[in-house]
Amino acid sequence: MSRQIGVLLLFMLAGCSTLSYYGQAVQGQASLLLKRQSVPALLKSPQTSPALRDRLETSQAALRFAEQHLELPNQGRYQSLVVTGRRAVVWNVVATPALSLTPLRWCCPVVGCVPYRGFFSETSAMRVATQLREARRVVSVGGVAAYSTLGWFKDPLLDTFIHWSDGDLGNLLFHELAHGRVWVNGDAAFNESLASFVGNQGALLWLDNRPQELSRYQSDQAAEERFAILLAGLRMRLESVYTATAEDGMKQQQAQDVYADFRLCHAARRHRSGNDRYDAIVANRLNNAYLAAVQTYAEFTPAFVTLFEEAGSRWPAFWSAVDQLAAMSEDQRHQRLRDLLTVANQTSGQHRITDRSDHHDTDEVECQPFLGHPAGGKGAG
Repeated sequence: MSRQIGVLLLFMLAGCSTLSYYGQAVQGQASLLLKRQSVPALLKSPQTSPALRDRLETSQAALRFAEQHLELPNQGRYQSLVVTGRRAVVWNVVATPALSLTPLRWCCPVVGCVPYRGFFSETSAMRVATQLREARRVVSVGGVAAYSTLGWFKDPLLDTFIHWSDGDLGNLLFHELAHGRVWVNGDAAFNESLASFVGNQGALLWLDNRPQELSRYQSDQAAEERFAILLAGLRMRLESVYTATAEDGMKQQQAQDVYADFRLCHAARRHRSGNDRYDAIVANRLNNAYLAAVQTYAEFTPAFVTLFEEAGSRWPAFWSAVDQLAAMSEDQRHQRLRDLLTVANQTSGQHRITDRSDHHDTDEVECQPFLGHPAGGKGAG
C-alpha cells in the first residue's frame, strides 16, 4: 500500500512482448549503469554531504545485518549509487478487466509471467495505460522506487529511496535481497509475498536495539495494516459483486456503490491510518487494478509469518522451508500456503477475541461492511 508496494521486479533484458518494450528497457538500464558512483569512494570523499554519508553508511549497515542475521548475502549489490533526479525510477502498469480483480499478465523469458509491466518513462507508461483503457481495462499506474534484476546486474542504491528512514530503507533492501535469494518463475504472489514478509521481519529485527526508530517503524506499519484490513474487506465485497449472476450494468453500479461506501469509511477512519497517508490513493488511484497490485504483494504474507514461526523463528530453517515450497508445483505450493493462511487466520481470530478495546468507536458504523468482524477483519482495527 505504501512504499513497499512500489518495489517491483523489472527484468531488463528479457525481450518481453515487443521490440519497443525491449528497447526502452535496455536504454533505461544502460542509463543507470553509466551513472553509478562507488559507495566506498563517496564515503571517502570530503564532497559528500553529511546527510548522504549517513544514509550510505546506514545502507551498508543494513546489508551487513542481512548477511549476518537474515541469511541474505548481497553478492556485490548496492555498492554504488545512482542519482536519477526523478521521483521514481520506473513506472508500474497494472490492468484488470472491468468487472474483475484478476490482473492481466505479461510473460517474459527467465522471470515467467508477471501481473505488471515496468517502464523507465512515465510518458510511455501513460501511453500504454491509455491503450489499455481504450480496450476497456481498468488501469493503475504508479511510480516506484526500486526494482531487482535478479543478479544479472549489480543493482545500485538510488536517490529515489536512499533518504528513507532506517526502517523503510532496511525493509526495501531486505525485500530486494529476498528476490535474489529465491525467485519462482511466473509465481508473482509467492515471490512478492515472501519478499514483503522478509522485508518487514528483517526491519523489525534490525531496529530491535534502537527503540525510537523501532517505535516509529511499528507505528507506520500498524497504520498500514489497518488500511490493509479495510482493503481486504473491499476486495471481498467487490468479489461478491463480480461473481454474482446479475447483468454487467448492474454489477458496475453495485461496484461503484461499494467504492463510494469505502470512501466514506476511509474518511471516518483515516485517523487510524496515518491521517492523510492514504488520502491520495483513495481519491485518485483506488480501483480494481490498484487492489490487484496490492494483492500481489500481500496475498500470502501471513502464511510466511506462520512458516517463520513453525521454523522456530530461525532463518536457516525458514529458508530451508521456503526452498521446499519453491521446488513444488504451483498447485502444491499454493495449497501449502493456503493451509498456512488458515493457521494464520485462526491465530488472528484468537487475538480479536481478546482485544476489543476500540470495538464501539463511532467509525465502526461506516466501516463495519469492510471489517468482516466486530473487532476488525484480519486483525485488530
